[in-house]
Amino acid sequence: QKSNQSKINLSSYSSDTYGVLASFGIPLSDYDRVTLGFGVEHIKIKVPSSGVSDNVLDFLGRNGSAFNQFKLVAGWRYSNFDRAIFPTKGFSQGIRLEGYGPLNRESLEFYKIDYDASWYQPLVKDFIFHATAGIGYGDSFGKTKDFPFFKNFFAGGIGSVRGFENGGLGSFDDFDHAIGGNILTTASASVTIPTPMSDTIRPSIFFDIGNVYNDKFKLGDLRSSCGIQVEWHTPLAPLVFSLAKPIHHKNGDHLDMFQFTIAMST
Repeated sequence: QKSNQSKINLSSYSSDTYGVLASFGIPLSDYDRVTLGFGVEHIKIKVPSSGVSDNVLDFLGRNGSAFNQFKLVAGWRYSNFDRAIFPTKGFSQGIRLEGYGPLNRESLEFYKIDYDASWYQPLVKDFIFHATAGIGYGDSFGKTKDFPFFKNFFAGGIGSVRGFENGGLGSFDDFDHAIGGNILTTASASVTIPTPMSDTIRPSIFFDIGNVYNDKFKLGDLRSSCGIQVEWHTPLAPLVFSLAKPIHHKNGDHLDMFQFTIAMST
């Protein structure tokens, strides 16, 4: 896997990752299943000669730029949605843990855990209420003193807090690049508006709230927005269009009122 964060206005670094993971899914009932997996991973971080934030340089100076990791994953998912595409009722929730342990001296020790939930409830005359929530936390342990910046959570955009740039919530470095954080909180409430083509087109009005943080959650730093969204399930791919107005924002936030993605909205 190769990624270059600077191409999407995030911190200026790129990463090369390769490894192997064996994962096992175990159904517990018709509605829930657990997942267990383990493997190894090599991560190489590269930075340009200029335009790199101090937090990236400080972390690499203390820990190096290449890491060999043992990886353990565990998760549980429950869902009783009435259908996979455009559900009308039901509840889904899941929790996932990723733990990274040492293979040699060039290793980090840290973990990430996140939880998400989604609820659909029919209202009157084919209107549908939909609520989602997501929280995440990451931390280091053992000899690793800081949570790796390249595993940060990001928020903003469709599937998160619409009206803000994709991944653009939270803190920014000296070059105005989003750096993410080790704490994630998001929530959304929407009402789906019925249409004659409800199986293929689903418009809705929504309210979003959330942010990402470094080490400490601050209620006053939450960002929020409201707007309209249209999901269109085409034969080729699902399309999502969003038009949002930020409600609570501050100077310096990266706003993006109209957004579009080729994916199902959460």
